[in-house]
Amino acid sequence: MNAESLKARIYLHGVLAQVPTVCTNDAECHALVRSWRTSIQFALAGGPAALLHFRNGAVSFEPARQAMPGLILWYPTDRALVQSFAGSGTPIPIFGIWRVRLLRALPVLIRRLVYYLSLSEPDSSDDGASVALTLALRIRLDALLRSVGVLGAADPKASRILKEAPDGTIALRAPGMAPVGARKRGSLFNVEPIPPNAPNLTLTFASVRCGHDLLAGQIDPAAAIGLGKIELSGLTLLADAVFHVVGDVQALLSR
Repeated sequence: MNAESLKARIYLHGVLAQVPTVCTNDAECHALVRSWRTSIQFALAGGPAALLHFRNGAVSFEPARQAMPGLILWYPTDRALVQSFAGSGTPIPIFGIWRVRLLRALPVLIRRLVYYLSLSEPDSSDDGASVALTLALRIRLDALLRSVGVLGAADPKASRILKEAPDGTIALRAPGMAPVGARKRGSLFNVEPIPPNAPNLTLTFASVRCGHDLLAGQIDPAAAIGLGKIELSGLTLLADAVFHVVGDVQALLSR
């Protein structure tokens, strides 16, 4: 599978999965969808699809197809999907094109999603800057872990790296942030709620700022651990594998 195909799947199953969190926590998006009772399918020609379900303000994501969604947005190629999420292209509505309100609202949802995915510096004019930064970190971490799962399923190199690492559960934490959890079994890597027992691997950021600095490449993970900006406990071999695949995800998206 080439780089464009991998990027398309990362956007479809890693990035798009953050819309429910944005709609729950962002006032503009919540007001936009609070009366919706529908579903929107994003479908790649000859490839995977994803669903967003909307029910009176509650939003959920599912990496699957639905027989009769309210709206189907179709992408003829991997490149078309990547360009759409990058803001330089648009999907083709092939079902539900009469739902003009949905078609007009979608760019707002995507714009707010991109805002949080790219947010790393506080806005001094915004009283809720710290809240937004915390939400942005959780969204970025969740998207990254889901993208690790995408590569683990579709890329032979990532699959091998994950398979050779020990299995276990992972928790990513930061002050004031709801933790992000994942489970690794063989080459399968899935984001899921943290189990009640202690995770096998815990990565704790000293602050939300540290988390953003790490994702931006402004601090090296090993140096951050040595300086106490990151606390890592548990299965270090699992951490090495996940860091490796995260690096591949970031390199892929930067092309």
